Amino acid sequence: VTRFGEALCWGRNANGQLGDGGNTTPTSPQAVRTDLRFSVVAAGDQMSCGVTLEAHAYCWGSDVGGSLGNGPAPSDWTPARVSGLEDVRHVAVGVHHACASLSSGAAYCWGRNDSGALGTGPSSPSSDVPVPVVGGLFFEAVSAGREMACGRETSGTVHCWGANLYGQLGSGGGASQTVPLEVPGGHVWSAIEAGRRFS
Repeated sequence: VTRFGEALCWGRNANGQLGDGGNTTPTSPQAVRTDLRFSVVAAGDQMSCGVTLEAHAYCWGSDVGGSLGNGPAPSDWTPARVSGLEDVRHVAVGVHHACASLSSGAAYCWGRNDSGALGTGPSSPSSDVPVPVVGGLFFEAVSAGREMACGRETSGTVHCWGANLYGQLGSGGGASQTVPLEVPGGHVWSAIEAGRRFS
């Protein structure tokens, strides 16, 4: 994002994740095709998302599992507004899901719910629109990895949910978790970032 709010992307573009309306692979920055101005953007595996200066979330690229968050629409190679979210503070993109935190502290996720990546509790299906992360927590920021996500609370605690085969939730390896679990250790965190299978 430039200081004037213009979003630019470059690199692999097979699924329209650069937002320039095509699927060629530029090696230099190309403007996302939109008049929107962004405060932040996030890049995932096959899609991207951003938060506009008006605090709305937009995504573009592959819509596998509903990962663009705009209902049963097809994949979109230019920014499409995520349904139903207002006052968005932060957005994070995984592989086939994404999450956002709002100014209220609420967190929402959408897309595929493999291994509980949406944080919506047991037996929850995938969702092509945002659904609330359970637990009544107040997040300042969220981060999405492969089939999992983490959020940092205003108090400085971190909670993670989703796939846990490699211990990426920080709460001991083993079973996936469909609800947020606090990362132990008594730390006060200033930032959290989730990767492919680690945090």
